[in-house]
Amino acid sequence: MKTIFFILVATSVVAITACHKKAVPTFTTRSIDIPAPTKKNNKAPDLESGKNTFTARCNRCHDLPDPARYNSQRWDIILSSMTLKAKLSQDETNNVTAYLKANCAK
Repeated sequence: MKTIFFILVATSVVAITACHKKAVPTFTTRSIDIPAPTKKNNKAPDLESGKNTFTARCNRCHDLPDPARYNSQRWDIILSSMTLKAKLSQDETNNVTAYLKANCAK
C-alpha cells in the first residue's frame, strides 16, 4: 500500500513540475535598431501587364470589379488578401496594384 501511495505522489509531483509555466524574460527596450525591410524589386510597375494579370487571374474566381469602384485605400485592403489567394508573384502584385491605383476612384 505504501509503494502505491509513493508512486501516486511521485507521479503527481512529476506531472505538476512538468506542466509548470516556465519563466520567460521580458524585454522592455531594444539594444539595436531593426533595419527597415528593403524592396527586392526596383523595377517600375508595368500598367499594361497589371491590367492583363488583373483580367486573367482575378476573373478566374469572380466577376471583375471596375477599378474606379473603390479608392486607393480600399484597394490596398482588397489586394492584401486577394494577391495571396491568387498566388501572384511580387512582380504581378506590384503591377496589378499600380494598375488599380492608376484607375481607382480619387
